[in-house]
Amino acid sequence: MKKIPPLRSILLAACLVLQLGPYCSRSASAPGDVDLSFDAGSGVNGPVTTFVQQPDGRMIIGGSFTTVRGLARRGIARLNADGSGDSSF
Repeated sequence: MKKIPPLRSILLAACLVLQLGPYCSRSASAPGDVDLSFDAGSGVNGPVTTFVQQPDGRMIIGGSFTTVRGLARRGIARLNADGSGDSSF
């Protein structure tokens, strides 16, 4: 079995959090109800190839994307500690 290097594991986990995080929370809705919080466009619209976490908990990401969390960003963006897009970056 091929072992995944630790940095690659972290990157894959970050990509999953960025793209799937909003959809993985539990809901109080009944089975079959329409999920009105679903928004397929709120993640990253392309691959994230690099990232660095800042001391304050925010994260700078880089890659081949043009939108991050609904903000127009071309290849580089910063996320707040809660995962939301940093509009001031």
